[in-house]
Amino acid sequence: ARAPGLTAAAAAVDRDDYPSAIAIARRLSGDDELRIRRKIGRRLARRATDALRAHDGLAARRLLAQARQYPDSRALRAARARAGGGR
Repeated sequence: ARAPGLTAAAAAVDRDDYPSAIAIARRLSGDDELRIRRKIGRRLARRATDALRAHDGLAARRLLAQARQYPDSRALRAARARAGGGR
């Protein structure tokens, strides 16, 4: 079963409350913190892709800029490519 802290951090990510998620994750193991940071990155990539589908390039660029502070992932690379930008 998942540790309560990991569940709480994941729920904060799902609410787009990234500062709370990171604060909770910092109290967990290094692996769990990385897991939450990756989850945030994937969530931002999904939100950026959704913004691009809605023709909201400004929101997509803002989300991708925010994602720079999280670990790179296939989802983020795809979102950046779709937005037409690099890192």
